[in-house]
Amino acid sequence: MKFLFTLVITTLLFVPEVWAQQSSIRCQSGGTQPTIHACQQQDAQHARQLQQQQQLQVVRCKSGGTQPTIQACQQQDAQHARQLQQQQPQVVRCQSGGTQPTIQACQQQDAQRARQLQQQQPQVVRCQSGGTQPTIQACQQQDAQRQHVGNQAAQCWIFPNGGTSPATANSTPPVSGAKLGACTNQRSSVGSNTPPVRQPPISTPAVHRGVAKAVLPTARHSDNCVLYARDRVPSLPTGLDTWKGKLNAINSNSPQVGSVAMIGFSTGKYKDIGHSAVVESVSGNSITVIEANYTAGQITRRTATGSDLADAARQLGIAGYYRP
Repeated sequence: MKFLFTLVITTLLFVPEVWAQQSSIRCQSGGTQPTIHACQQQDAQHARQLQQQQQLQVVRCKSGGTQPTIQACQQQDAQHARQLQQQQPQVVRCQSGGTQPTIQACQQQDAQRARQLQQQQPQVVRCQSGGTQPTIQACQQQDAQRQHVGNQAAQCWIFPNGGTSPATANSTPPVSGAKLGACTNQRSSVGSNTPPVRQPPISTPAVHRGVAKAVLPTARHSDNCVLYARDRVPSLPTGLDTWKGKLNAINSNSPQVGSVAMIGFSTGKYKDIGHSAVVESVSGNSITVIEANYTAGQITRRTATGSDLADAARQLGIAGYYRP
């Protein structure tokens, strides 16, 4: 009995001390807590306190100084830029000279200067009907008016003695000294019931009709009239290996230096092929052409002189011209 009593007393004194030691937990943030949960709460609170006590985040801004966050720095930089823009306005150099604070102001200044220059130096446009006008629209009106007048008044060749002969498109003076003008009731029979009569030539000097030919040194493509002509007139169309193709290329009935004459043959093996030659000169009643293979494999120059250019063209056998 005495032994049991002693054991109970010892146990009662020792167990509370052990229990007290086991219920005390050391926390990471220091100190102890009776439970793990209490220790976690203490550690979390301690971390928040450290974060508040530690120095705040510092971001260096482009406009100078620091801010606690990047967003705050961006706001500061934007505000600083607006202040600079208000204090120092933009300067844009204009094309018409000088400067303006904005591109729009420069454009307005340039447009105004352009209008001023246009008023000071009016445009000069050369009209198709002759002469000049300050604007394209004025030229178009003049051209239309003159065309209307020309359509109303027939054109005639006016001879030195006062006689007239109706003129056709691209016609040449029938006599020396004849001038192109509007037909009138006094000078022309246009508008009357009788057909117009072509006046005979007056004091027309004698014309020595005929064709002169000269042989020139051999050149590239001297054996092909079309290729030789295209060497001189690069825009000459293709498909000219037949007479029909050559006829299709004709776009003018009057000779001009640099145009290509399409020449036909009424008989012979080249009747369905034809010939082409480059117009080298037009003078008075004469036409000079330079050509290849008119005489086989040779370059020749032929000059035809007639009573007029149409007669000279007939002597060369020219049906028409390709004018580039």
